[in-house]
Amino acid sequence: MTTRPTRLLNFIPTKALTSNTFSFARQVAAVNNACPVPDLAVKPTSTYTFVDVEDRARVLAHISAPIAQRILSDHDDLIRVIDDQMLRYLLEELEDQISAGDGTGENFTGLLHTSGTLATSYATSIPATLRAARLQLETATRFRTRGSCRPPTSPRSTCSWTRRTASTAVTSCRASWAICPW
Repeated sequence: MTTRPTRLLNFIPTKALTSNTFSFARQVAAVNNACPVPDLAVKPTSTYTFVDVEDRARVLAHISAPIAQRILSDHDDLIRVIDDQMLRYLLEELEDQISAGDGTGENFTGLLHTSGTLATSYATSIPATLRAARLQLETATRFRTRGSCRPPTSPRSTCSWTRRTASTAVTSCRASWAICPW
């Protein structure tokens, strides 16, 4: 049984870094010439264009304001609660950076600021907007999507979609994320 992703980060494969710099391949074009051909005939050539992107690791961090030792001593689970909250806020900031970082200063360059992002305005309802965005994405890329991420609140915000892989669609708005499998 497959588990349903619960965070935007679950859609993104990760790899441990061995230095502060890294590179990745970004697809910038795809020309699909697939078509039926007779046996032994010359096959059409499809073209896939990638560029190598160099970047550097960024640090996301925060610390807790001091908490009196007596309070920590009186409540055994308080450190775990604080750790859980701090981790959750770091993960939320990471997701915000991945989706909407503007690339200035220490900010990531998020999906919304990367070429190839599609925007779908709010329709009559959230389901109608998601259907329109899915159709727009599949029409533009010819890939069938398996899921989407959407903020569960602010239903009238503009949802922006981008193709992360052949099987994943990502919508970006600064808010908490909900995962919707198709």
